[in-house]
Amino acid sequence: MGFDLKPLSIICDFEQSFMNAVTNELPQTIVTGCWFHLCQSCYRNIQKLGMMNLYEDDVESRELLRGFMGFALLHIDRIYEGYEILKQRVTTSSQAKQLNAFVSYFEHEWMHVFKPSTWFVNKTTWRTNNHAEDNITFSNIFNTGL
Repeated sequence: MGFDLKPLSIICDFEQSFMNAVTNELPQTIVTGCWFHLCQSCYRNIQKLGMMNLYEDDVESRELLRGFMGFALLHIDRIYEGYEILKQRVTTSSQAKQLNAFVSYFEHEWMHVFKPSTWFVNKTTWRTNNHAEDNITFSNIFNTGL
């Protein structure tokens, strides 16, 4: 077609093969995972772990769980520090046993499989790859718990 595509950045779902392909083919392009999909994955894990009553009824637990989703808004240099602080708060929570299951999930999925460098959105203009989700559905996660 005659045009040379060289985007500065791409926001995508957390599909490791796609992220790797973009990084390999467009090394100058910054690849960031979609914040909405990170939060959606966390929320689905809360459901999978049978923690919905805890999330809906216990204010402290809900704030702690939402804190994990909010890490993407921190500056990249503060994410690990924030993670350790929040993890410590979980251990002193009255619901520590249940919350630790989520912490294990978050640590594996979002601190090791997908590193914070792939999902922090602190300084980005666009934080999601679907603006309908950005404007409507995403706010529902924090306002009504989906």
